[in-house]
Amino acid sequence: MSTTTRDTAAPATPARRPRTSTALNAGILAGPIFLAVSFAQIPFRDGFDVTKHAFSFLLIGPGAGLQIVNYLLVGALYALSGVGLRRTLDAKSGRLAQLLATGLGVGLVVAGLFPPPPSFGYPRGAPAGMPSQLSASAVLHGVGFGLGVISWCVLLLLLAASLRRRAQHRWAVLALITGLALLLVPATSTQPYGTVALYIIVTAAYAMTSLLYARLSASTAG
Repeated sequence: MSTTTRDTAAPATPARRPRTSTALNAGILAGPIFLAVSFAQIPFRDGFDVTKHAFSFLLIGPGAGLQIVNYLLVGALYALSGVGLRRTLDAKSGRLAQLLATGLGVGLVVAGLFPPPPSFGYPRGAPAGMPSQLSASAVLHGVGFGLGVISWCVLLLLLAASLRRRAQHRWAVLALITGLALLLVPATSTQPYGTVALYIIVTAAYAMTSLLYARLSASTAG
């Protein structure tokens, strides 16, 4: 007696394949959009220092509206991508992947709607360190950041397991390494040049996540 799951054999029906492809394409585009819009702003932000200020600092100061839209758009794209993951992976993994992709998207939306406080000298005139008291917006930003990173880490580990079952071992290893690297973000945040490490890890994670979505999309289309 044998069983067949969508993870290993069942192709999408013609009616569902375009919608699945569109949803996966949302996941492919999300990371590059976030990185392009974020990095493009940095040279034009007076006082912004990549050794001190993470992407989230672009949510405050002059021009903050563009980064807020960036967070909301990319969050929506990741939430939409969960539909494609649910239809591409096997039933159990697909439902969990959709939940995690939605968690990543919601985390970005919450973090974008509730920016961090002016601090570490940005914008000009802000305190040299963190404020003595955190506002509700700062707390909610931290909640959104935490939800997004945790969901992202687990999603990458889930994709690693799924790709391993598909015998795509190289991609599985890359997904695993990327997911584990994201776990280092909180640990490095208080270290010297921890922000630089954050830029490296997060940029690599966005790029790798897009590649993994593209890989899943290609295997589904095939």
